[in-house]
Amino acid sequence: MKVRITSKPVPRAFAAMWVTMGLLGSSWPAPGAEAPAPKAASIESVAWMAGSWGEDGKVIEYWMPPVGGLMVGVNRPLEKGGEKSAEPFFEFLRMEERDDGVFLVAAPRGRGETAFRLTDWSETSAVFENPQHDFPQRISYRLEDSALVADVQAKKNGEWSGFSLRWERLDGQVGGDAPGDGEFPVRAELLTAEFGGSEGLAFNGEGNLFVTANRALWQVYPDGQVRKVADLHSNLGLASIGKRDLLVADFGPTNAFRHDRNDDGLVWRITPEGEKTEQVTGLGDPNFLLLRKDGSLLISDDATADIYIVEEGDEPRLFSTAVNHPNGLALSDDGRTLYVAQIFKSVRPVVPDDSLWAIPLGGDGSPVGAAELVARLGPYAANDGLAMDVEGRVYIAANGKAGEVWRFDPETAELVLIARDIYGAASIAFGEGDFDPQSIYVSTTFNKGRGGKIWRVPVGVTGQPVTRFPTPSAEGAGSD
Repeated sequence: MKVRITSKPVPRAFAAMWVTMGLLGSSWPAPGAEAPAPKAASIESVAWMAGSWGEDGKVIEYWMPPVGGLMVGVNRPLEKGGEKSAEPFFEFLRMEERDDGVFLVAAPRGRGETAFRLTDWSETSAVFENPQHDFPQRISYRLEDSALVADVQAKKNGEWSGFSLRWERLDGQVGGDAPGDGEFPVRAELLTAEFGGSEGLAFNGEGNLFVTANRALWQVYPDGQVRKVADLHSNLGLASIGKRDLLVADFGPTNAFRHDRNDDGLVWRITPEGEKTEQVTGLGDPNFLLLRKDGSLLISDDATADIYIVEEGDEPRLFSTAVNHPNGLALSDDGRTLYVAQIFKSVRPVVPDDSLWAIPLGGDGSPVGAAELVARLGPYAANDGLAMDVEGRVYIAANGKAGEVWRFDPETAELVLIARDIYGAASIAFGEGDFDPQSIYVSTTFNKGRGGKIWRVPVGVTGQPVTRFPTPSAEGAGSD
């Protein structure tokens, strides 16, 4: 949204006074007034504003990350010339979900509140309006590179006028510099909220992002727009194969969570245009897919203890039963350690688990010893997808209550909380193509209506190179 500013720039020390004079003692909507129909918004629509913003290394406005439908903030303008005024200005702020929308509520010096409804937003902008107020009537926030720009305006003679403020991010969170090890956890940035529930996530060989969600395969664009590629029975894991295609795990018509054990699970090969080919059949409930450098495909079945292997030209066979209810898989760069996320202790009833295991592999890639428990994330973590960075560290999506992403370092056994409040965190992949290569992208399952979103989390490092082996059969099928 482009905004025309017709007044001359106002010194910041006086700009805050304008806001104070206009905000005291007003509320909106006024009793009996007809308010604009609200759009479907949530507090996550403005989560990208979380963090510290200011100039010259000094914080001016600070927003806490959203929790329970609420973000709490404070504004403290710098005085002109650094001088202390007789009554320094400050402002208590909050953004909150209400039945009729999301509102920015301002209380200058804590002496009164004015509410502004969120009327327009994107991944990098938010517009709040109160047409019943004198000044301001509109407060707009937007990101410009690493800066937060605030336009404070009212309509006069049919045109918007006011002043603008510009602050740099000071805390290294999303939108600023890549975080260092001492700056975690960071705040995740919402990429899209188009789905009811999502699971698999992967980049194809062209650097395009695909997810499984709403019983279909979708492409997700950098601006958050989505495109349906092909229908599926279920939303499960993805792996990139060849130059353009995706391998897609599908429970099939039945699954062991709602029915009995079965063999109608399969793995599709799907082109970006939606052409589907059955790549592997006769499986139980395939979940996570991992392609290895030797051309084999590993498939976890989290309803059982089974991990299958499919080698060129062969039927699937059992690879390991060392980990109960295996989900995410990650392979060390030398191919000698397979990391396995255990998501459940049991499925009837469903009891989450929090274990990360390491299975030693021999020179031929087969298991050669007992699985070793290397990390535990805490009660109800429900470990789901895994990914590895170029330094050999394992990233773990904790699908359970907390909605967290953790990082495990095999060299030091250190566990680092990377991000939280990613409810239903499921699959993880490092950015490629037009997506940030030093960020992980995270899908989220249903999670009581809070999931279905795709998030970006800056981690300050690139991912382990992805194996996309172009086997002869792969080159003869699909789009390669």
